[in-house]
Amino acid sequence: MEWTDEPFDVRSAQGHQVDETLVQRWAELFSYVIAEFRAADRDLTAAIEGDWSTRRIRIQRATDKDRWVDRTLTEKELRTADLRALAKRLYAESARG
Repeated sequence: MEWTDEPFDVRSAQGHQVDETLVQRWAELFSYVIAEFRAADRDLTAAIEGDWSTRRIRIQRATDKDRWVDRTLTEKELRTADLRALAKRLYAESARG
């Protein structure tokens, strides 16, 4: 790998420019889900999975460790959704079991 003094651009594995706003919103969604776990005093170790390349988020159900709340967001959803409300809905579904 060659080192340069040029600023680093956020890029995907394919070398395409990544929309930094979407990356920030993806991280924001995760922070809200984590906050829901903490508010409920629920252990979140290995209970949240995410795949940025597909915008898929999975949350382990509280009562059955083999079942997950599984959601793939469209780019439009990630860009426009109320992320705090979405995190609350996903967490609530996972807590119901």
